[in-house]
Amino acid sequence: MFEFIDENDLSFERKVDRPTLPQNFGISVPEQARTPGRVASSALDLSAGPLSAILDALPQMVRISDPSGRLEYRNKRFYEFTGATSGEIEAEDWKKVVHPGDGEGAWAEWRRCLRTGEEYEARYRVRHHSGEYRWILARANPNYDDKGNIVRWFGTSTDIHEQRRAEEALRISEERLRLALETTALGIWDADLVTGTREWTREARNILGLAPEAPTTRETFLDRVHPEDRTRMEAKFFALQPESILSYQEECRIIRADTGEERWVATSGRTLFNTEGKAIRKLGTIQDITARKEGEVETWRAANYDTLTGLPKSLS
Repeated sequence: MFEFIDENDLSFERKVDRPTLPQNFGISVPEQARTPGRVASSALDLSAGPLSAILDALPQMVRISDPSGRLEYRNKRFYEFTGATSGEIEAEDWKKVVHPGDGEGAWAEWRRCLRTGEEYEARYRVRHHSGEYRWILARANPNYDDKGNIVRWFGTSTDIHEQRRAEEALRISEERLRLALETTALGIWDADLVTGTREWTREARNILGLAPEAPTTRETFLDRVHPEDRTRMEAKFFALQPESILSYQEECRIIRADTGEERWVATSGRTLFNTEGKAIRKLGTIQDITARKEGEVETWRAANYDTLTGLPKSLS
């Protein structure tokens, strides 16, 4: 969060139909603290009463600002997080603990919300007392009087660093998987047995020669399977009792939808169950193995036929 916006640059005449809280929300605001330029930390008197204890007990960093964005209060959690002492990081000094790459964007969004009265939300990095920059989620909501004027902003900042690290690790993992699938030309198919929906990756569609908008139905797949292999594949992959087949692996011929070319594919799958033992999902792969099949034919031919005469070696 950021404080001390140029009050001449803001307008708070906007009328809104919003629920209102008591103007001071049970907080004493000394008259001298409302004077522009006063030290922000002295603006609210929370030294006594249960509200101070409640705010300090929260896991989030809490801040309260006046309509211009000037800081009036921070709870103890902020100082524990940053390692600062009360009054040490106030007003624009707060920007000094924000990561250089994040401050401008978060500050601009805060200024915009102060102008419009919209709820504020931003994610950026703040320097922890350990010296590490940690990601936080900052939010602030305006409080209105009975005339629809903003009288105060209530905000929180939540440490989401571990969540961001987990999200980044997941993103990297998914990117690696995507690259691996593209490199190996491996398609993925996923069938939800509860809802009946199916999903095929782009590579799975490419292998079958299907357009991106082609439906991912049972019939779409079986129509591509060679007629001589269709009965076998249907019995294995579309059994009436999915619980009867836990895993499967088959090779078959397909007829590509776009070119009509005959190709060989290897497809495998596994049935997934819920805690009650009911089949709920089938997940598997499909891969074009035409080159391998052609290689196997050539190897067999070389082993059984004379390369010069073309006659079986048993006759030569």
